[in-house]
Order: sequence, then C-alpha cells, then structure tokens
Amino acid sequence: MRTAFPLMVLFAACTENGTDELLEPIEPGTETVSTSFNVNIYSNYESPRLASFDTLDGRRQLDGMTIRLDHAIDATVTLQNASDVDLAEGDFAMDHFFNTLVQLGEAPDAEQDDDLGTPFFGPGGFTIHVETALSPEGADGDSYESTVTEELNASFDYDPVETPRYLDAMTDKGDVLIVIGGFSETFFNFDPSLEGSGVVVDWTIPTLQYSGEFTVDYHYSPAE
Repeated sequence: MRTAFPLMVLFAACTENGTDELLEPIEPGTETVSTSFNVNIYSNYESPRLASFDTLDGRRQLDGMTIRLDHAIDATVTLQNASDVDLAEGDFAMDHFFNTLVQLGEAPDAEQDDDLGTPFFGPGGFTIHVETALSPEGADGDSYESTVTEELNASFDYDPVETPRYLDAMTDKGDVLIVIGGFSETFFNFDPSLEGSGVVVDWTIPTLQYSGEFTVDYHYSPAE
C-alpha cells in the first residue's frame, strides 16, 4: 500500500559553513547607523567611516535615507596689532567663516568620473566674529585671544526619485568613507576714518576642532 505525503516547499539559504537556514521574511523598516568624529580641520586628519545599507543579496531595497549631523566647532583666534595705530573697540571687525562640506565616499578616478562627481552636501557654516580694542604694536594690549564654540544641528532627506545618487553611494558599499571638510574665508572691516592710516591687524586660528555625530536612517522595504 502506497501512502501519499503532502508536498512541502522550504525556502532556504546556504550559509558559509554549508548548512541551510531559513530566511526570515523582509518587513519594511528603518535601520540606523552612526559614527562620531573629532578632527582638527587645519591639519592632516582621517575622516570617519560609516556602514552602508546592506541589501542582503538583493532581498531588500533602500527606499529613502535621512542624514542627521549634530556638529560643533571649537576654535581659538588670535589678533595682533602690527601697526602704530591705536584701535578703539568698534574701529574694526573681523569675520572668519567656516563652511562645512560632507562627501559620501571617495572621489572616483578621473577616467571613471561620470561628470556628476561624488555626492556631497553642506550641513551648515560657522562664524567667528571679533570686535575689540588693540593698542599700538609693542604696547600692552596690542594682542587679543578669543576662544569660540558654536554648535549646529542639521537633517536631510533623500529619495530614489530626486536624489538617487545619494542612495546609490550608500548602498552595498561596505564601510563608506565620510569625507569631512570645508572651506573658510576671512574679512576685515575697518572704520572709513582709518583709511590711509597704515593700520594692519594680523590674525591666526592655529586649530579649528570640528566634531560631531553623523547619523543615517536607512528606510527600506522588501525588494520588488
């Protein structure tokens, strides 16, 4: 006598050690990864790395991405009167602007560049503003030092329609180098009455410590 058995189909994946294990179904969700950094922008430094979105061998897809950056600068600025002009408070102002840039991955080789470049964004800038009195060079009070701390929080959303390159840069790439940097500008504004006086103010910012937390929310669903 022949007995019939119901046919059962199991979906399994082969693991590295050769055994089979059942694959859990993919449900829509959000995965969060983050990394911290603390670098001196005006020196050689190493940018942080962040885990990219893993599609699990194509079983899930990245539907959107939110990048959050909580960042701050700590800087010391030094001014030195390099002239014989006595400067009262309000005779001049110095503004130093540091504009931050964050790049998602290293720039490709020139022959592989698609003219679009590596995706990047500007999460905000910082301003160091100084107004102070300075005695003539060589006199007491001819220099001034100030320590400045500023904090900023920023959040950016990306999707596969408007910003597909940003999602691609963070998908199935392993650990992605998050290139931290920026550029700066410095301006002096002197009272018009000082024109032709020969006033000179030297300045320096020996260190600009840039630190913060870089966080990415990966919004995903089962692959279609």
